[in-house]
Amino acid sequence: MGNTFARRAASQTAVQTDPHVIRLQAVIDGERHDGRDGHFFGTGRLPVELFLLTIEHLEHWQFQVVASHVATFWRRAILNHPRLWNELEDVDPADLSSVDRVRAVAERSKGGLKNLSLFVNESGEMALEVLPGKSRPPVWMDLEHADSGPNTVAASLRAILREISLSGAKQLTTISLNLKAYAHIDDIEPAYTLIALLAQFSEHSAVNLEDLTILSELRRFPSGSPFFCALPALKRLTLTSDVEEPFGDARLPEFLATTANSADYQVTKCALTSLVLSGTSLMDSFFPAFPALRTIKLYNVKVSNLYALLANSQPSTLWLFGIQSDPPSRFFPAPAPGTADKDSAAILALPYLRDVRLCGRTTPLLWTSPSSTTSDFLTETPLVRAAHFGQQEVYDIDAACDRGEETELPACSRLSTQILSTFFRTSIHLTSLNLAHTNVTPEMLTKALAYASSTLKKLSLRSTQCATDSVLELLHALVPSLASLDVRDSHSPSPATVPALARLAYRLRLHAPLARWLGSFHLVLITDEPSDSDHPESPSLAALQMELRNALFLLSPTQVQLLATTDLVLNDPPNALAFHVCRQEVISLSQRIKSDSGPAAGGAGPGGGGDPNQKKQQQQQQPSARAPASQKLVEDAKVAMTKWQKRREDEWAIKWCQDNDVDLVNAEDKVELAKVVSAIKFNYTDKNEEARKHWGGGVRGHKSIAKLEGRARAAGLDPTKVSHTV
Repeated sequence: MGNTFARRAASQTAVQTDPHVIRLQAVIDGERHDGRDGHFFGTGRLPVELFLLTIEHLEHWQFQVVASHVATFWRRAILNHPRLWNELEDVDPADLSSVDRVRAVAERSKGGLKNLSLFVNESGEMALEVLPGKSRPPVWMDLEHADSGPNTVAASLRAILREISLSGAKQLTTISLNLKAYAHIDDIEPAYTLIALLAQFSEHSAVNLEDLTILSELRRFPSGSPFFCALPALKRLTLTSDVEEPFGDARLPEFLATTANSADYQVTKCALTSLVLSGTSLMDSFFPAFPALRTIKLYNVKVSNLYALLANSQPSTLWLFGIQSDPPSRFFPAPAPGTADKDSAAILALPYLRDVRLCGRTTPLLWTSPSSTTSDFLTETPLVRAAHFGQQEVYDIDAACDRGEETELPACSRLSTQILSTFFRTSIHLTSLNLAHTNVTPEMLTKALAYASSTLKKLSLRSTQCATDSVLELLHALVPSLASLDVRDSHSPSPATVPALARLAYRLRLHAPLARWLGSFHLVLITDEPSDSDHPESPSLAALQMELRNALFLLSPTQVQLLATTDLVLNDPPNALAFHVCRQEVISLSQRIKSDSGPAAGGAGPGGGGDPNQKKQQQQQQPSARAPASQKLVEDAKVAMTKWQKRREDEWAIKWCQDNDVDLVNAEDKVELAKVVSAIKFNYTDKNEEARKHWGGGVRGHKSIAKLEGRARAAGLDPTKVSHTV
C-alpha cells in the first residue's frame, strides 16, 4: 500500500507542475478579483456557451469545483450547466478520493445525476486489500454496517451510494459496474458483495433506474429472479461472468443465492426491453411476464427453462449462442392418472421476431419437434427477416484473447432437411439467411429451399459443402430474388467457379426483365480469388498460350484433333465462345506453329524447281506430318490446354460481370468493402436521418404554410386543406 500512496503523490505533483494547469490556475486567480469585468464576462469577451464548453473539457473534476468558486457569475453559470454534473464516470471504489468526488458532484447536481459508472481500476490482489488504517480515516468511514470491516472496498461503495442518495438521485437512470479486475483472484466474495450492494441500492433507494450493466469475469452467478424481483421497473439489463461453475451457493451473498419458481415468485410483470447475458445462469423454472422485452441476447448462458422465457416475452431480436437448456417437458405438470408421459410442448408463437441467430453445439433448435430428452421445441416465426446459423463472436473478445480462448463460437451442427424445411415454411418473409460453417449439404439445401419464400435475397454458403457449381446451377430457380451470395472457402473438393457464378447471374438477370429495364438489377457475389492472374509470379494468358503451343507442336495432327475433341472441357460463362470455335482454335493454333517452325518440304536450292512462293503456300496448306508422341507428352498438352481454357473462361466471366452490374468481391476485399459500406452508412445514411429529424424531413415551415393558405383563399379554396408536407 505504501507504493500505492507514493504513486498517487507523484501523480498529484505532476498535475501541479503541468504548465497548462498553472496557466489555468493563473486565470482563475485573476478572475477572482475581476468578477464580471474579467476576461470571460466583460464586454466583447468570451460568450458563456464557449466558456462552459471549455470547462467541460477540463480533465479533472477538481478543476471544475475550483472554477465554481472563482466568482458569482462563474458559479452561477457552472452550477446551472447540467452536463457538468449529471455524469460520474470511472469512479473507483478502491480509491480514497472517490467518495469526495462523488459528494462534490452529487451536491452540485441538485438531484440531476443521471449516469453512474463504477470501475475497479486496481488489478490483482490490490483490488481486495483493505484501505489503510494508519492514517486518519475520512469522514465517510464511520459506517458501522460494513460486513468485513470499515476499511474495505465494500464500505467505500456503500459510502458512494450513500452520498448519491443524500443528494437526491431520482433522475439516476444508468448504473454500470466493471469488476474485471477480480478475474484471477481466488477470494471473490468481495466482488459478489459489490454486485449485491449495487442491486440492493437500486431496489431500496428512490431512483428510477432504467439501465443496469455489470461486467465481470467472475465464476458463473445467477442472473434471473434476484434482479427481476428487485428491479421490476428496469428496462435494460446487461450481466457478464465467466462460464466456470461457482464454488457453491454458500460463497454467494443471500441476494444471489436464490432462484424462483411459480410458488414463491412475488413479481408477475417486468418492464425489461433488453436482456443481455454472458456466462451467467438462469436456473429459474418460472419467469414473470415481459410484455416489452424485444431484445434477448444470451452468450454461453445456462438456461433452465428457455421455453418459459420465450413464452413470457415477445422478442424482435433473439441471439442464442452456446446455450445449455433443459427439455421443456421437465417443467410441465405431472401426467394425469392413467397417463404414462407428460404432454409435449405446444408450438410457441413469436410473432414479433425479426432477427434470430443461433450457434453452438448445444443450443436448442427452434424448428423441430420437442421430445423428453432434448431441449428443442417448435416455434412459428412468420415475420423473421434475417436468420444466422453460422459462427458468432463471443461477447467480450478482448477478455477471450487475454485468456487464450476462442473468440468465435461454433456454428450449428445439427441442421437437417426437416429443420430447414420447417423453418422456411414458418418464415414467409425471410430476406437474409447465413449458413456459413454449418453442416448443411447440397441435397439438404436443395430440398429445403423448395419451401423458401420468394423474398429471400441474401444467402451465405461460406465454408460449407454447398458452395459448388452443381448447387449454383439450381439457385436461380430456388432463390429467384437473390441479390447477394457468399461462396467463400468451400469445403467441397470442387468449389464454385467464377464462370458458374456468371451463369447464375445471367439466369437471375434473365428472370428480372423489369429490373433490367429500370436499370435497378444489382447482384453481389463474394468468392475466393477467381484467378491468380494478378499474382506477380503467375503466368499471363499469353504465356499460357505459348506453353500450349509448345506442347501441341510435339503431337501428331491426329493426336491434336483427338485432344481438342475429347479432352476440351468447357465451363463457359454467358459470353464464352462455342465448343466448335474453341476446338478449331486449338487445332489452328497447332497448325500455325507447324507452318512457322516446321522444316520445309522442298525449296529452290540446288536441285530444286518451281516457284518458291507457291511451294510455301502448299506447305501452309499441307503441313508436314509428325510422328505420334508419347502418352506423357499428350497428358502435358492436356494440362496446358486446361490451364489456358480456364484462364480464358475466368477472364470472360469477370468481363461479363463488369458489364452487367454484377459485383464480384474477392475474399480479401470483403473487409475493405465492409469498411466502405460502414463509412457510407455513417456519413450519409445516418446523417441524413439526423438531418431529417432535426430540420423537419419534408415538413413545410410556418411561412410557407401561411403563403400557401393565402393563395388558397385568393383562389376561393379551403385553406385548411393545404398540405403541410412537401
